[in-house]
Amino acid sequence: MSSTIKNTIILDGVSLEYYVRRRRVKNTRIEVKPWGVLVVLPVNCGEPLELIERNKNWILKVYRRLKENELLYQSPVNVFPLLGASYTLILDEQINKFEVDHIRHLIRIGSNFNLAGFKNFLKKTLLDRILLFLNSLPGEVDKQYNKITIKNQKTRWASCSVKRNLNFNIKMISLPVKLIEFIVFHELMHFKIRSHSESFYKLVACRYPDYQAIRRILNEYFIAFNLNKLWQLICQPHFSKQTISSNVFRLVGLGSMSG
Repeated sequence: MSSTIKNTIILDGVSLEYYVRRRRVKNTRIEVKPWGVLVVLPVNCGEPLELIERNKNWILKVYRRLKENELLYQSPVNVFPLLGASYTLILDEQINKFEVDHIRHLIRIGSNFNLAGFKNFLKKTLLDRILLFLNSLPGEVDKQYNKITIKNQKTRWASCSVKRNLNFNIKMISLPVKLIEFIVFHELMHFKIRSHSESFYKLVACRYPDYQAIRRILNEYFIAFNLNKLWQLICQPHFSKQTISSNVFRLVGLGSMSG
């Protein structure tokens, strides 16, 4: 993998950390996060400072909105939401990869922690919950799906296709179980009605009469999870397969953790 270069820039009085990665890509890309700005450049061209300066108004607008949301949905930087509970992240070099303690709500990060392996754990845990719920539904519910896919979806919790493929956002694993079940049921109802019409929501209301309140809660969770430091790291493709050390955690603002 290409290396990441970290530096600081001041835009209209706002001090921002920025990270520059050169990769084998055709086009430049800027991503604004609560912890700073990521600039992805082609290997042999492009100047990050010039690109940042040219796009500074947009960068500052997005950054300020993210910081406002971060204050609204703020949680400690070393916390990861899992099945509706807050798990504390602890760096522990006595273990190899990671261990999840569901009793004390701890996730111990070892010296050879790998984001791809942790991501696979999250996907499997979510899939198990989905299948458990599907098996619990009564026979009159149409649950004959073709396949289930779990991936990072940037704008939605889930979707389904005309081929009866169910697609779920990996971040659902951070939700309370009842909300996971609501999303699954919502998608199953699309087997009967494709649109979000009044008739569709009547089907949803048969099991979840408070569906409107649930949707508002899900919107708040969506914002909060997108601001979570570890979720940001998991969903960044340039970090997703990397073995993580304490230095990389500090790079993205997770801070110094010990246990």
